[in-house]
Amino acid sequence: MKEVEASKILTSPDYLLTRLDLKQGNYIFTQVEPRTYTDSPILDMRVESLRDREIALKFSHVDALLEQHEGPSTAPRYIFHPAFTGSTLLAGALQKPGEVLSLREPSILREVADLKRQMIFHNNFDERNWPAFVARIVKLLSKTYSGAEKPLIKPTNIANNLINDLLRAHPDSRGVYLYTDMDSFICANLNQPEETKRTVHVLATVFGRDLGLEDWMKETDFYRLGHLQAVVALWYIQHRQLLEELKHSVGRLTPVYSKDLFGKPSDTLKSINRDLNLGLSQEFLSGVSDSDLFQKEAKHTASSYEGNSRAEGYEALAHQFSEEIAQAKQWFDEATGRKMSSDAIMEKIATYRES
Repeated sequence: MKEVEASKILTSPDYLLTRLDLKQGNYIFTQVEPRTYTDSPILDMRVESLRDREIALKFSHVDALLEQHEGPSTAPRYIFHPAFTGSTLLAGALQKPGEVLSLREPSILREVADLKRQMIFHNNFDERNWPAFVARIVKLLSKTYSGAEKPLIKPTNIANNLINDLLRAHPDSRGVYLYTDMDSFICANLNQPEETKRTVHVLATVFGRDLGLEDWMKETDFYRLGHLQAVVALWYIQHRQLLEELKHSVGRLTPVYSKDLFGKPSDTLKSINRDLNLGLSQEFLSGVSDSDLFQKEAKHTASSYEGNSRAEGYEALAHQFSEEIAQAKQWFDEATGRKMSSDAIMEKIATYRES
C-alpha cells in the first residue's frame, strides 16, 4: 500500500484497527470504506479478505501520538450480549450514517479478551498498565466520520470479560446488555448449525474460568457434557457474569430483555436510545421498527421470517426436545445445588432494569 500519514490512520475510521502483532510490536490497521461498517454483519468476517490493505504502525509511535492528542471527543457506546439474542440486529437498527457509526464484533476486541485470559493464566497480568492499554484500543476503535457521529460498538460475547474494562476506558461510556431467559437460549442453540453447536463446550469452559465464582464452574469438565447440559451451563455462567457486571457498573450498564426487542421493537429501541444517549430521532426509530429489518435474519439477510415466527419456532423446538431439556435442567440443578436458579437470576436482573 502507498504510504499514509500516521495522523490520518489514527483519526480516520477508514483505517480500522483489526489486530496486534505482538512479536513485531505493531498495531495492524486495515483500510476499509464506509460501506464496510454499514454492510458487514460482523467486521472480522468482512475484513478477512482485505489483508492486502493492512498497515503496521509501531506500538511506541502510536502510543506517543495518542498522548499528544485528546482523541475522540465522543464516548463509545456498547451493546453486550450472550449470543443469539438479536444483538447484531440491534446494532444495525441503531446505525445511521452521520449520527451513529456501528461496529459489529470488531476482531481486535476478541484478541484483547484472549490476551487478558492468557496473561491471567500465566500469572503475568499487569493491573497497573492494563487500563491504559485498553483505553488506547478504545480510542483507536472510536473514530467516526464526523464530530457529531457517535461510535456504537458491539463486541463478540467472547469479549465479555472486557465489559468493565471497556466501560471504564472513557468516563462517559454507556452500555446495554441484551440478555435472554434460559429456555429461549436453549432453543436458539438447538436452532444453530452443528459447527456452531460444537463451540458451546469450549465457551462454557472458557467463560467458567473467567468468572470462577462457584466451585462447579472450575471443577466441571464441560467437554464431557451433553450438548444441552453445556448450553444450560453456558446460559447460567454468562448471566451470572452479567449480575456481577451490573453490580460494578451501576448507571453505566443497562440490561435489556431480548424478548422486548422482538415483541415491542419501537418502545425498546427508543428506550435504548435514551439509555445510550445516542440522540436518534423518534421518527427514525419508529421507521426502523416498522421496516423489513425486523423481518430478516441479521447475519443472513437473504433469509426472512414473519415477525412472530421466532417465538413460534422456539415453542416448536421446546416441545420437540422437551424431555432432553428437562434432563439437562435436572443435571444443572444437581450440579449447582440451586433449584430454579435461572428464575432467581432473571428476577435479580429485572431489578436492575426497573432501577
